Amino acid sequence: VSWMRARDLHLLTVGRFTYTSDERFKAVHQAGSQDWLLKIYYVQHRDAGPYECQVSTTPPMTHTVWLTVVEPQTVVLGGPELYINAGSAINLTCLVRHSPKPPPYIFWYHDDVLLSYDSGRGEVTVTTEDGKDTASRLLIHHAGAQNSGRYTCSPATAPAHSITLHVINSEKPAAIHHKNTTTNSSEGGSAGHLPAGPLHLLLVGLLPLLLTTGGQDLLNGLGRTLAWWR
Repeated sequence: VSWMRARDLHLLTVGRFTYTSDERFKAVHQAGSQDWLLKIYYVQHRDAGPYECQVSTTPPMTHTVWLTVVEPQTVVLGGPELYINAGSAINLTCLVRHSPKPPPYIFWYHDDVLLSYDSGRGEVTVTTEDGKDTASRLLIHHAGAQNSGRYTCSPATAPAHSITLHVINSEKPAAIHHKNTTTNSSEGGSAGHLPAGPLHLLLVGLLPLLLTTGGQDLLNGLGRTLAWWR
């Protein structure tokens, strides 16, 4: 029995002998067994594709096996930043995707400290559901400021993934009021009016001139100017 990589017709094994320089490939057969195994250690994406098993009968018999190499992915929903009101429940969901089989365990960490949900106090609960995607759900009752920080989902057979949780108070900050200086007459006068301060200084400065000859004409002109200003 021999194994061949079909994409490049590269002969890998014949019987119990290996015919490739790639040491990751190995033929496995036990005496008296009808199983002839091809083992690939540290499988990589480039190893994906068809492999052909050939039996040296007359005529030869062949069987093709297609190898698909997947890379598991981990994602914590709602990230990378998640905000929650103080006093409410924290409910985080971690999904493990593209895994050939469900991971044997999934650990949760809070700021690199392993969460303990076997204390029996009911403060922390973790449930796991297997399916096309394995889902692990972390529930913490009555969130407080001490629950803020980075939460990491770490499956046994997939890379870890983290999000940052912020526990905030639900009270809204007081509204900020801005003064309207264009319509408040107590803060500089209303539009189209000369401020009282400059008008007072103007009249004081013109008083000596008004007492001289021709001051009456100047006063009349000033009155017309003020009337136009209004």
